Amino acid sequence: MYVCAEKGDLCSLDVNTGKILWKKKLGIEQRNASPLFADGKIYIGILDDPKAKSDGSETGTAGGFYVIKPTDSEGQELTHVALDGRVFGTPTAYNGKVYIQTTRHLYCFGKPGNNPGLAPEPPAEKWPAPGAAAQLQIIPAEVLLKPGQVRSFRVRQLDANGLTVAT
Repeated sequence: MYVCAEKGDLCSLDVNTGKILWKKKLGIEQRNASPLFADGKIYIGILDDPKAKSDGSETGTAGGFYVIKPTDSEGQELTHVALDGRVFGTPTAYNGKVYIQTTRHLYCFGKPGNNPGLAPEPPAEKWPAPGAAAQLQIIPAEVLLKPGQVRSFRVRQLDANGLTVAT
């Protein structure tokens, strides 16, 4: 699992033990966004990027965008781009491109033009036919009544897999 700590450290974690396998310092601060894992790479925006050139304006006006190739022992920086504006959002991949928004711009990275797109969606699997009734479902399941109050209920028959049996 890959997460970025608030102070800009990208970490690889063992999900079973919580052990940090490696850390890579990417920036000064990272909040509100998650890394995107796609095509065997990690795409991540950094709120405040220490590598960004300062134009003499207020600190924290430039974010960064990284592409990291994770291995078992480290994260290898493949690409870094300084962005105009702070990065609060998670990168999004669509149709062969990666999009990331800053406080000033929406950026798109990828090959120009139309990409081949996604493979056609496979046909939906048919739901199995329900079997014989094996249980009853009372609707609503939870009710709080005061003395003298009345409530109507519905009863539905379900098979062993929880599918509604037609009555």
